[in-house]
Amino acid sequence: MWFLSFLAFEQHIVEDPAEIDVNVSRSDFTVATAKLHELFTSAEFSHYLVCLFNVANCSPAQRSNGVQLAHAIDVRFLEHLQRITLKDQEGETLAFNVEEMSSVGRGKVRHVGGWAFRKVLENSRTYVRTNIHSENAETMSSVYKHHGICELIEEYLVGSLVMLEKVSLHKDTLQVTEARQFRERGLIHIEDTTYEFFMSLEGLRVQLLNNKTMREQKGNMAEVAYQQLLRNEELKLKWQKCFHEDDLASKKVRLLS
Repeated sequence: MWFLSFLAFEQHIVEDPAEIDVNVSRSDFTVATAKLHELFTSAEFSHYLVCLFNVANCSPAQRSNGVQLAHAIDVRFLEHLQRITLKDQEGETLAFNVEEMSSVGRGKVRHVGGWAFRKVLENSRTYVRTNIHSENAETMSSVYKHHGICELIEEYLVGSLVMLEKVSLHKDTLQVTEARQFRERGLIHIEDTTYEFFMSLEGLRVQLLNNKTMREQKGNMAEVAYQQLLRNEELKLKWQKCFHEDDLASKKVRLLS
């Protein structure tokens, strides 16, 4: 059964002298598990049971015990596979350079950045429209803040596709957003400096959110990563660069920070 469990997952196990790599998707796991369940109803498995119990014909109780035993062995095999895989990966830092991604991958980062600012814009515009006539001083202060956020995003962080197609240094990343446009063209494009900020953010995400840090930090992983991002001076500089560092932007940048 140990060998048969291996055969079910064999094509997803890459073994070399240095390490063992297991690449099993959810659908792959379902297919491999189905192979084992097919075995339980096969003549081959019935032959195994007859030999195991040294009888001419198995009783229902013997077959039930045999299936439970086979299933338990399969689970032990998967646990063993998981242990040796994690042992090989223990202490490793993920070596992945986001700048080396394909244009589609980098385009998705640009698309997500535009999507994020679109959500912020929508929320701030809704707040301004809803509360513009309020007589409460505190509410009006928030209205001015949200209006300032809208101005900052529209003036510094997003741009028109026509202009970006002419001046962008990363033209190959513009098409992912265009491919997802709706009829009303609700998706927005971000400036190159904003795109570079999101690329830096993505690079840090790869370093801070992975299996290794999850084993170390467990439930605190997201909070620890967030605090490290807040303290990252290089990321802060990339963010400030989005606003061209002029006097007006330096005064307003705190609204979005």
